[in-house]
Amino acid sequence: MGRFLIDAQLPPALADRLTEAGHEAHHVHRIGMGAASDRAVWQHACAIGATLISKDIDFLAFSKVDPPPISIVWVRWGNVTNAALWQSFAKVLPQIEAAVEAKDRIVELR
Repeated sequence: MGRFLIDAQLPPALADRLTEAGHEAHHVHRIGMGAASDRAVWQHACAIGATLISKDIDFLAFSKVDPPPISIVWVRWGNVTNAALWQSFAKVLPQIEAAVEAKDRIVELR
């Protein structure tokens, strides 16, 4: 399935849930990048070919300057519990998978 890198504003549990759903998923805190700059996180995601999941708008700017070899899942939902976050993700996961497969640049979750 897909490979995902979860940014710092989202919980590490999201990586666990995506892994349980059959994906390879890592959270920046768990790979020693919790304090890394956005640019470093972006470069790492590109280097490993991982779809970046973030709430940070800065990554959209990076994707416009450097045509991205990866997709960005831009989470625009407000703060919610981990359970509610996963419930929302689970509902749209097939659409995310399809968009990533189609190499869509940005997948916006509202």
